[in-house]
Amino acid sequence: MPRQKRVDFPNFSNIQADINFFVKKLPDLVGNTAVNFYKDSWNREGFIDTKISKWKPRKRTTGKQRRILVKSGRLRRSLRYRNLSRVVAIFTDVPYAQVHNEGGKLTARQKVKAHTRKTKRGSTTVKSHIRNVNFTMPQRQFMDVPGKPISRLLQRRIIALTERAIEKIINKM
Repeated sequence: MPRQKRVDFPNFSNIQADINFFVKKLPDLVGNTAVNFYKDSWNREGFIDTKISKWKPRKRTTGKQRRILVKSGRLRRSLRYRNLSRVVAIFTDVPYAQVHNEGGKLTARQKVKAHTRKTKRGSTTVKSHIRNVNFTMPQRQFMDVPGKPISRLLQRRIIALTERAIEKIINKM
């Protein structure tokens, strides 16, 4: 009778430890992936869901050209994530982030200081006063809107990240 080959089973406790480690690190991996995806909106100057939606350019430009949605870089730097056990929350603490991301109509009160206005006919004095300003901010979406599904491209990136990690664990067997 021929001798049977010995079959070594994989060490399931090591595999389970790798899976547990991956599950523990998954929210951080997803959070980093999402934040980097949203920060790439500034490089593209638009947001990608299924196709890119380019941002509307500024109406007024000063002598020095700069990128859209960049003056100090605070909004881009403020994107963060928080691991809330089973949920990853992407957020920003910048107060003007929502109006840039979703667009909308703004009404503000503007204080005008007393000044002298020069015209072709001479100069006139303007008294200090307060005026109401109505402004429509165009939507320049840089991240997904809360309450709506996340971008399909971001979903694909997260799924690909998860599949690669699981393949690494399986290939160790």
